[in-house]
Order: sequence, then structure tokens, then C-alpha cells
Amino acid sequence: MWSKTLPPEVLLITKNHIPVSDLRTHVCLYLSSPVFAALYDSDPHADRFWTRACWDCGIWRLPEEDLAAVVDWRLIAVDCIQKDGFCKHPQCGEALLEYNRECMQEVEGDIDEPFQPVHITEEYGGESLIPHRAFGKIRFRPESEVNLFNRYDLELDAYLRKDESSRDVEDNRTYLEEHPLLARSFATFVPTSSIFLVDLAGFGRSQYKMETWRPITVYDVLSIIHQSLDKGLFVDDVADYANLHESCLQGQPMSLGSVFFKLRTLRGIFTMCPIIRLEHAENTEYGPALSFDQQ
Repeated sequence: MWSKTLPPEVLLITKNHIPVSDLRTHVCLYLSSPVFAALYDSDPHADRFWTRACWDCGIWRLPEEDLAAVVDWRLIAVDCIQKDGFCKHPQCGEALLEYNRECMQEVEGDIDEPFQPVHITEEYGGESLIPHRAFGKIRFRPESEVNLFNRYDLELDAYLRKDESSRDVEDNRTYLEEHPLLARSFATFVPTSSIFLVDLAGFGRSQYKMETWRPITVYDVLSIIHQSLDKGLFVDDVADYANLHESCLQGQPMSLGSVFFKLRTLRGIFTMCPIIRLEHAENTEYGPALSFDQQ
């Protein structure tokens, strides 16, 4: 292999010529040979390099890593690229990394400290907050696949469709467990430590607050939704929803009673009227207020 024949100085120049934010290339080089791996590992600032590479690509910790005082960003980077770096879905793989990089570059001036989230309140004076675009492409299993005896963890409930033009069947899905880059992506740009999720599916009474010490990720927001997907809704809320979404429901080949039965949970509502985007409404004392726009 060429990396074994070229002088280490040439390999080092090659490594240093690649932008830190080009995470996939750095991981591929690292895995290409022991010589390249040694160049990365022998750097006295190796930990900071991998931390910076992940940060610049808009990916961070998952909730399960919250209790760890230190995480190995090299292992996280390698794991993400090996599992997901070459995914062809337009919301994942290199397309996702490129989107995250561009968003991080746009908000770079509003981030006070590297690797630290921005705490947003009503007094926040930065640019407009940008919710991650992938929320409009993420779906949850339909209510027909979930019941009291058949529940799914978030990783096997939320999914991306392989082909948007094909039917939404099991073979046309790739679940969140297959997309660590997506799960780890910042939920918003700038990355923030608190959000106020309001009007879930248009219900004013459904409000969810989340505040943490690290940037909130796509996984965090999906977890909030997932915890409420199968809870029963108030009849008044269902009636109001049916009135507001009359055009969506007219094409359904079912009786009025069947429609109400289908809409008895958020899962049923999101099955019938999928999410098309997460929107930033305003900044509040609790953090940025976000709400879902539906089809």
C-alpha cells in the first residue's frame, strides 16, 4: 500500500491538508493503515482533534453517555463513519455531514465557546435558530404495528424511508439504530442546551421542556415525542384536530368513527398526517420554542 512506501513526512502533510471538518476522510485515512493511525494517535492534541472534527460536523453525545466524564471522540467518529458514513440516503451519510458542516459554519459567530451549547432565552441576540431539516423526513411506526404487547424502543420505532416514492412498508425503512450520524446531530443550529417543544400536533396543552448541560440532539427531540406517542388524547383535542385537518382526512376511506379511533393517539395522528418540518416559533425564558408543522 502507498502509505507504507511514502515517507511519514509526506503522509503528515497529506493529513494536515485535509480540513478538520472532513470527518469521513480523516476516519478513512486513520483506518487505512497503521502508519496513518500512528500519525493521528501520536499527535499530543489527538483528543481535541477528534472532538473538534465531531463538533464541526454537528454531531455530539447521546443521552446514554451523559454520565461519562470523558468520552473517546475518536471511537465515536470511527463508529459513526463505519456504520453510517457511506449511507446513500439524502438525510444521512456524507450528505448529512455536509449539511451539518454548512449549518455550523453559518452560526459559528454566535457560539461563545467551542464544544459548549448556547443557552438561548428571550434576550438572545444571535441569528435565527435553525431546526435540523431531517425532522421532516423521520417517521414512526404506524399504530397498526404497535400495541400493548408489541412496543419498540426509539431506535427501532423512528425511521427514514429508503425511497420516498414507494409505499411505506417494512422493507422500505431504515431505522434510527442504523443512523448514528442522524441520531447524534444537533437538533438546532446554533446547538442549544434547552428547548421548549410546544403545540405537539397542534395541541396547546402539550408542552415539553428539556434542559441539559450538553447540546440537544435529534435523538433527544425524538425521545420526547416517543414518550408521548401512545398516550391517549383528550376527545376535545381530537375533535379540534379533525376540524383543522379536514382536508387531510377527506381522502381517508373510513367512517367518522373510524377516523376518531385512528386519531386517539399522537402515533395515529402522525401516521395520518406526517411531520414535514420542525419550526422555530420564538425564544422564551425556557429556551427556543419549537413546534411541528404537519402535512
